[in-house]
Amino acid sequence: GSHDYDNYLSDLRLDLNTWYQYDIYYVDGILSVTVRDEQGEVLIHGTADCLDMDIEYTDIGSFALSDDGYSYFDNFSIEECDQVPEPQISIEPETINFGEADYWTLSPDHIEIRNDGNADLSISNIVATGESFEVDFPGQFDLAPGASRTIVVTFTPQEIGEINGLLTISSNDPNVQDISINLCGEGIPSHSHRIVEIGGDLWGIVFTPDGNTAYVNDEHGGLVIPINAETEEAQEPIEVEELARMSAITSDGHNVFVSCGPDYVYKIRTSDNTVSERIFVDSDPMGMVVAPGDQYLYVARWTNNDVAVVDLSNNQIVSIIELATRPEYVVLHPNGDELWVTCNYGNSVYRINLQTNQVLGNPIEVNLPHGLALSSDGQFAYVTMPESDQVSVISTNDRQVLRTIDVGDQPRGVLSYGEYFYVTNRGDGTVQKISKDDFSISETYTVGGHPHYIALRPGTNTAYISIGVDGPIHILELEEPPQQPQISIVPEAIDFGDVDYWSPVTAQIEISNDG
Repeated sequence: GSHDYDNYLSDLRLDLNTWYQYDIYYVDGILSVTVRDEQGEVLIHGTADCLDMDIEYTDIGSFALSDDGYSYFDNFSIEECDQVPEPQISIEPETINFGEADYWTLSPDHIEIRNDGNADLSISNIVATGESFEVDFPGQFDLAPGASRTIVVTFTPQEIGEINGLLTISSNDPNVQDISINLCGEGIPSHSHRIVEIGGDLWGIVFTPDGNTAYVNDEHGGLVIPINAETEEAQEPIEVEELARMSAITSDGHNVFVSCGPDYVYKIRTSDNTVSERIFVDSDPMGMVVAPGDQYLYVARWTNNDVAVVDLSNNQIVSIIELATRPEYVVLHPNGDELWVTCNYGNSVYRINLQTNQVLGNPIEVNLPHGLALSSDGQFAYVTMPESDQVSVISTNDRQVLRTIDVGDQPRGVLSYGEYFYVTNRGDGTVQKISKDDFSISETYTVGGHPHYIALRPGTNTAYISIGVDGPIHILELEEPPQQPQISIVPEAIDFGDVDYWSPVTAQIEISNDG
């Protein structure tokens, strides 16, 4: 105590214009002193003896405070009191049990902080530990004696099962500066948001055409994990090699292709989930597409700046299509006649004619493009740009960028479905639902981790999202597209047979709406 006091006296001699606050209490024959600066921070606190002060006083009344002959206080009058005024924190409840909550669904609760003391209580910080818990702390605030304040605490389960955390409140209560209460809850699967626990650094996803099985790549584990889409359970992994990234599948669903390592594409037979071929393609293969007819595989080669065309009858490269720097993502246009390819460092999107294997027109300029999706009618392309945290919307008719939209941190995957497109943001662990009508962000889903890619299960509104770094597969139920009218006419043709000239003959057709 004396060291702090000496420093204080030295500072005081240097700056006599500084304001200090002195709280002096006389309780049961003991004199206590507290010195604070202009911000209310305590510089000295304790009894006269422990502070090594020379205090002259006669019971109750006038006294002087001095040190080394310097007198700082004269003729101060004090009165005896029953106790030293001090704040006293009280918190209710002492534990918050949120109970069962749907996975990634926010559940709010609250605590009440009350000051049961006889001096102002200052709350300097409130912190929730555990990724599933958050607290709405507005910043430092004070409570007068007898006053209280409600603080909202939320539970958003980021895993299935029991989850525990702590809420720690820091204050100026001299008897307990930090007080903690227990937080607990249980995450349960929900209909609209579920997970399949896998682990690993998950990348590309591809479904069999019937939608019964998904194949997910674990990049660093060198594995391909089949998932039974009916039971949503992972099956025995298939060993390939490191850097298992992107996937493609034949239209009959018999073979899955996985780009791996620096040089190879693995061919997996889906009937028994075994590797049937190891195709040498060289130059860091990335995105792939099997062309209609299942005869050719188109492979983006990252370091060669091209797309290689592999004849699947003999697994040989038969054509090379030169592009810009770092081709990455490949998508088949709904018309089946052309491919769209993002070239990351080339700041461009290319189109390739599948009949001639030639580049169509000029590349479309996009800043460091990554993921790509096309609308079901082929009218629009949606391109993610991780470096600028944006998505570009491109008209496929005139190849012009219609709109650039600010999204989350490091957008990567993108999926077009119904009236919305969905973007995975690797940097902030979210998926955003964006309107195709006005390009507004209508919802943001928190999935955590580092979401990479998103794929739609055929014939459903269910999307699978791959999560990097010890990630699971997140399953989202997307908003169903609005019902559209669909005309049906029976019969499709009417044969009136032989009819006399100018003699009317009638027939009937039935028009129905099958939409």
